[in-house]
Order: sequence, then structure tokens, then C-alpha cells
Amino acid sequence: MKNIPSLHHAAVVLAVLFISSCASVPTPMKNSAAPAPSSPTGIARPAAATEPAAETSGQSEVPASPGATAPGGGVAATKPLPNEPALRQTREAAIASSTGSKAAPQQRTGAIRQTAVDELLSRMTVEQKVGQLLMITVSDPTTGLELASLDSRFRSLFRTLQPGGVILFGGNLDTVPQSIRLINALQEMSRVRLFVATDEEGGTVSRLTASGRIPATAIPSAQVIGETQDPQLAYETGRVIGEEMGALGFNMDLAPVADVLTNPRNVVIGTRSFGTQAQLVARMVAEEVRGLQSVGICAVLKHFPGHGGTANDTHISTVVDPEPFSTMKRIALVPFERGIDAGASAILIAHVEYPDVTGSRTPASLSPAIVNHLLRRELGFNGVIMTDAMNMAAITKFAPPDEAAVDAIRAGCDIVLMPQDVPAVYRALLAAVRDGSIPERRLDESVRRILALKERMHILTPQAEATVAEADSIIGNSTHRSLVRRIFAEETERRTSY
Repeated sequence: MKNIPSLHHAAVVLAVLFISSCASVPTPMKNSAAPAPSSPTGIARPAAATEPAAETSGQSEVPASPGATAPGGGVAATKPLPNEPALRQTREAAIASSTGSKAAPQQRTGAIRQTAVDELLSRMTVEQKVGQLLMITVSDPTTGLELASLDSRFRSLFRTLQPGGVILFGGNLDTVPQSIRLINALQEMSRVRLFVATDEEGGTVSRLTASGRIPATAIPSAQVIGETQDPQLAYETGRVIGEEMGALGFNMDLAPVADVLTNPRNVVIGTRSFGTQAQLVARMVAEEVRGLQSVGICAVLKHFPGHGGTANDTHISTVVDPEPFSTMKRIALVPFERGIDAGASAILIAHVEYPDVTGSRTPASLSPAIVNHLLRRELGFNGVIMTDAMNMAAITKFAPPDEAAVDAIRAGCDIVLMPQDVPAVYRALLAAVRDGSIPERRLDESVRRILALKERMHILTPQAEATVAEADSIIGNSTHRSLVRRIFAEETERRTSY
């Protein structure tokens, strides 16, 4: 195991080290106060698109101590993170409390884990908390070009922001040794270990195979897998993708696509969807979630509340889905419900406008009616919610980057993905917390969810670094390639039997 280079990082590790031996398999993150209905027909229409009432935080800003650099060259407040004796006392108190109430062992474990997350959260500065809300690209801060190794400008930006996650693309991933070095270097710079994510869907969206120099298994598209109508193959696909991602050091996949392809003119989703029937898509989505997470990769459902009925692409234009809410309940929401039931770690919100649902032309990612009411309250999802990439035209044409990021958090999102102007967005979020536009209590809700997911998926706990030798034995191995042959064989057999 590699030495952790940062004292802050080491403190975070100590804060959660004791829980790694008792952490249980991830379970569906359903809100017990608002359980998801068993079928979409039980979902009520969201309330009008108003923001949740702002709450006045009872917490004061953390006292400053010297050391950390803030954006703009100032000095950010820092605060010691938990130490081992303090955490031992916290753990003992939690055990005593849980035992006194005769809680089941699993309940006691959950209480311990939550207490550790709360302790870690209480030691973080506002600046550190705001950093956790950002998932950024690994690219040159000036040119935007994807980096295969970290230059001084990116390192400076990263150390200032201390983001909660990074997302890598094909330009970041050249070879197996280079990819491992890059991901290890990113984790070594982070005080709180990162979400390291990519879009590895299979078919046309595969970052691992982009360079042609990483021998990753060429997974067929979701459409091909869906045509087999075999959920077991979706599960095995999730495992294979997850094993190969994990071998490089990734811990999050922005997949599976949970959209039902109801518009044949839809080119942006197309073969990325498992199919045109809601129940089939739902079964396949749920199994791929289970497959990914069985090997320690966070599964992220997308693009909530459904992108399959649109014709245009949010990357390049404003997109409106005019379908009535009754249709959404009956079709588009079904795979998301099943994915939530399967324990999906996170959900990514589309930038599509749904006027019949929200009563406005606000993109879903910025809409409290979609994020806070429909997903949180009606579907009962209490996991991490992230925006789609905030550099897409559907957002940049709607609002400036800094305003859009603040609106996304106010709407109920936890992570701002790929903001267009990262320093400006960071400053805007920090200012919004300081002036009360985003109450610190609201900030803490998001950071607590982020830290809880990292803890539950063993991301906070130091892991043995990925090695080239191990990766070479996993990526594109014969067992993985045999799955591809089975998928095509079953798809061909079913197609020719019609």
C-alpha cells in the first residue's frame, strides 16, 4: 500500500479505517420517510417548480488556521480532520448507543458508519465542502485539452479546489500503465479520496477502447444486449465493465443508460438504450447496476427523468420533451425506479426541459420540481444526484456557468458535473454559501451524501493501488471476451427466430 502524501488525506483515512472491516454490501438507498411506490402509477404530479425554502444554518464558519491556499491567492480556513483516538471514542459511543437500543448488528454497523461520516463532515471547512460538489475534467485549464499526465497548471487548480471527483475521457487514457499512473497521481493529490468516473456504456460510448492501445473488452451496445432479453447477460456485462474499470483505478461508471427509446428519430440515445419497452429496459438496467456494484463500481443511472422521447441533442441545443406526465409515469420512470430498487449509487439529471411536469422551460437539472420533488420525494431516492455535463449548450444557452451551478445545487443536486468555468463556479458556490443563498445546512446535506457513498463503496478507505500486472490479467481476458461472443450469439438466435 502506498504512503498517503497529505496529512489531511491521512486524517480522512483514519476517520474511516475502522469501518472497512464491517462495511456491508451496498443496499438500495431509499428514503424511509418517503418510500418509492411499487409502480410508477403511484407517483403524484410534482408540485410547481419552486425552490425548497431556504433554511438558516445553525452552524458557524470553521475558525481559520494557516496553511491552505484559497482561489484568488488568499488563505482558506483549514481545520484538523478526525484523528484515530477521537474516532475510536466515536465508534465506542455509537456501539454503546446501538447496543443499548438492542439494534440488530446491521443497524449498529450503519449507525457507526453514519457517525464516522458526520464526524468527518464536522471537521471540514466550507471551502473543502464546496470542493466536494465538483466533478471536473482532467484537462488543461487554458486550452481544455484532455491530459494524459498532470501538468503544473492543472495541479495548481486541483490543489486549490480539492474537487470531490474527476471524469476521464478517451484523451486521458492512452495505455494501461499511463492510465494507472494518472489515476494514482490524482488520488495522491486529493485530501479526501476521489470519485474517478468515466462513461463506459459499451457500444459507441467506450472511453477505455478509445485510444486503441488499451485492450479493453469491446462490449456490445445496450441495444444489442437488450435484444437478447436476458437480464443475466446485463448483469455479467456490468461485472466485466466494472472489473476492467477497477483494474485501472476507476470507482464510478456513468452508466447504465436507463432511457426508454420511444422516439425512433432520437439520435443522441439510439443504440445506447436497452430498448423500446419500459419493462425490458427496467430489468436490464437493474441487473447491470447489480453487476457493476458487485465489483465495487458506483453505478449512475442516466438521464433522469428520461431522454428517450426526444429528437434533439442537449450537447448542442435546447431540448424540450413535451410528453405528458402521465406518459412519463407509465414509461420513462419505470427503469429508474427499478434501478433505484437495485441499489444504484447515483442518478444523473438530464438538461431536457419537461414543461408538462415542471410548468416551466427550466432544464430538469436546475428544476426543484424534478430533482427535489419527483426524484427525492416521490421516488424516495436518497442517494447522490448529479447534473449532466454543465458545459452542454442546453445549459450554457440558458444561464451563465456560475449561476447555473448555484441553481443546480439549490434545486437539489449534489454534484455539478464538468462546469464550463471551474474557478468561477467554485467561487460562485462558495459565495452562495457565505451569503446564505445556499444555506450551510443544505451544503452539508449534499456533502454528507457524497461522503457516505464514498465510505459505503470503500473509496475513502485506502486501497492497494492498481498495478499493470494485475490489470493485464483482467482487461480483455478470455473470460470477458467469451461474454461478448455469448451476447452476439443470443442476439442473433433471438433475431432470426422471429
